[in-house]
Amino acid sequence: MYEMLVTAIGAVRCGVNHEFGLPRFLFATLALLVGLTSPVWEDDVLLQARTLVDTQKPQDALRLLEPLKSQRANDEEFQYVLGLALVDLGRAQEAETAFRNVLVKNPSHAQARAELGRALFQQGKDREAQHEFETVLVGPLPENVRTNIELLLAAIKSKQRI
Repeated sequence: MYEMLVTAIGAVRCGVNHEFGLPRFLFATLALLVGLTSPVWEDDVLLQARTLVDTQKPQDALRLLEPLKSQRANDEEFQYVLGLALVDLGRAQEAETAFRNVLVKNPSHAQARAELGRALFQQGKDREAQHEFETVLVGPLPENVRTNIELLLAAIKSKQRI
């Protein structure tokens, strides 16, 4: 109960809970009254982990995610953020597994497919990486992502010529 109270107080200071669209203070109050358990708070862990990955702190993100790996094995977004942390740490084989888990649930998840390509590229699985990158390039992408993928494809093609 103490942990829930501390989490609720922390939530009050943070503004809005984006997942539910409620002001955090209202969400925290409802959570205390209804007695919501860890899965809701774990989403805050996921948001924290994503922020850590986005700020180049994948090791810190992994410390948050690792204890929840088996519990959230079927959670698409969790697997995606886990994969991001792993690929940024150079743990490409584990990242490949995480991104493949996402794609099993959602084959059209373009970001997961692009990151799978990056994990495959890190492992030297160039043909598989090329396939994933070319699949992603068919759809709409931000220009910087398209440029990065094209650079990786050029690197793969130059290795194939050698």
